[in-house]
Amino acid sequence: MKVLIPTDFSNYSEATILCALNELKKMDCEVILMHVIEFDPEMIDSFAGVTFEKARDELIGRAKEKLEELVDRFKSAGINARYIEPYIGDPAVEIAKKAEEEKVGLIMIGARGKGLSRKLKVILGSVSEGVLELSTVPVLLTKFRVEGGICQTVDSLFARVLYAFDFSKQSEELLYYIKRFPIDELIALHVAESEELDTDFIEKIKKEYPSAKIILKAGKVGKAIVDTAKDFNATLIAIGAGVEKLGSVTTHVTRNSDVSVLVYK
Repeated sequence: MKVLIPTDFSNYSEATILCALNELKKMDCEVILMHVIEFDPEMIDSFAGVTFEKARDELIGRAKEKLEELVDRFKSAGINARYIEPYIGDPAVEIAKKAEEEKVGLIMIGARGKGLSRKLKVILGSVSEGVLELSTVPVLLTKFRVEGGICQTVDSLFARVLYAFDFSKQSEELLYYIKRFPIDELIALHVAESEELDTDFIEKIKKEYPSAKIILKAGKVGKAIVDTAKDFNATLIAIGAGVEKLGSVTTHVTRNSDVSVLVYK
C-alpha cells in the first residue's frame, strides 16, 4: 500500500512522522512524502532586492533538503520511501490531487500544522480539514496531546481501535480495509437511531475479529463515539466518511476526538 504523508516540517508534522516510522515498519508499504509551499508573491517585499523567482527557489531548495532527510530516516527504518518535488500551491488541493495521481491507499496527516495550539484540546487546522473534505482516499488524521508546545505521541497507534459502524456498505468496506493494519484490540461500536439491528453484519465483524468487543448504544451518534473512545482509552477511531461529502457524524468525531481518526472513503 502507498501512504502519502504531507509535511509542513512543524512539530506536529514531526510527531506524525515519528508515528509513521513506528507503525509503517510493521506493514508492507511505500511512503511518499510531500511538501506544498504556500507562498504569497507579496511576501517578497520583506526581502530587500529579492525577486519572486529567487525567493521561490530558496524555499523549494530548503524543502528538498528536509524531504531528503526524512526519506533517509524512513529508509533507515527499513521502509521504502521517496518524495515528490516540492512546489507552490494550495496544500489541501494539491495533497488531494497527488493522492489520486499516485493512487495511494492512505493519506496520513497531522490534525494541526504550524499554527500549533498549546492547549490540550486538539482542533483541526485548515489544511487537514480541507484534505478531509477533498480527498477521495482514506485519511488518517493524527492527533496528539500538546503539553508545553510538545506533542505527546502514543506507543502504538493501532493498540486499541474503535471501529464505528452503521451497517452501511461503507462500514463493511471499512471493516475489511482496517485488516491491513496491525491492530491489537478492536472495539466495534454501533450507536442505534431508528434502524433495526443487522445481526448478519455483526457476525461478519465476529468472523474477521473473533476477539472484538462489540458495543451497542443509543444516543447522539457523534458524541457517543467520542465518549466511548475515551471510556475505553482507544488509540484510534475508524469511521466511514459518509455519503458524498463528509457526514455530520464524521465531522463531529474528527473535530472533537482527542485521539487519531481514520476516515474511510
